[in-house]
Amino acid sequence: YQDLQSLVVGKKYDKGVLGYFNRGKQFPQFLMNSVNGSVQSVILPAMSARQDDRAEVKALMRKSIMLGSYIVFPMMAGLAGIARPMVRLLLTEKWIACVPFLQIYCFTFAFYPIHTCNLQTINAMGRSDIFLKLEIIKKAIGISALIVVIWAFDSPVTIALTSVFTTVTGCFINAYPNKKLIGYSYFEQMKDILPAFLASLIMCVGVLAIGQLGLGTLLTLVVQIFSGVAIYLFLSMIAKLTPFMMLKELTVMYCSKKREEHE
Repeated sequence: YQDLQSLVVGKKYDKGVLGYFNRGKQFPQFLMNSVNGSVQSVILPAMSARQDDRAEVKALMRKSIMLGSYIVFPMMAGLAGIARPMVRLLLTEKWIACVPFLQIYCFTFAFYPIHTCNLQTINAMGRSDIFLKLEIIKKAIGISALIVVIWAFDSPVTIALTSVFTTVTGCFINAYPNKKLIGYSYFEQMKDILPAFLASLIMCVGVLAIGQLGLGTLLTLVVQIFSGVAIYLFLSMIAKLTPFMMLKELTVMYCSKKREEHE
């Protein structure tokens, strides 16, 4: 199922298009796997140990979703913003056609930590039966969407866009059982991730604007990266985003502990 889109693109178009498609997917997928693997290794054991306390599981899940979205949203938004100069610098101009696919998959993979938190919570509560049902429903929707796109459109970009549709619908499907299992509703989840999403969106717009200044490929990339980090941190500070304050507190505690050990 994961490679179904690539299979369709490879059969329907030439190898060059498939190369752009897979290369565009490669960068955001690598980042997502790195972060998502860490989330999965921590969240399931922590929640499983507290599965009898719904309030505590909900609190853990909220922290996981807020921290996950706070970290992954800007990574994906920033990657989408620097896509063009990054591809020119790392892969050369001949790969520039992979940029639209890269940007589409940045949006798609940005929501994966939210999927992971919801699904791992369901597993932690001992409801692997629900997990299986959700996977069957999502796969059926994904395959149906792909069939419709193949029949109605003739573009590899629209095939890639089906992943955007499936990731958004998947968020709602995965979140539905947790309203009953731990009392964590759609509205609460959207409220928890919205600040990081908006800050990342503003940062992405700023990074894309810098890309229009014509500074040269390397200089553009460097300025975009530093500006993106600065914009995101500035917005986090003035808005006092909850995950930012949590990370700040953890950093202060860690530095104090290291200072005490050194002394």
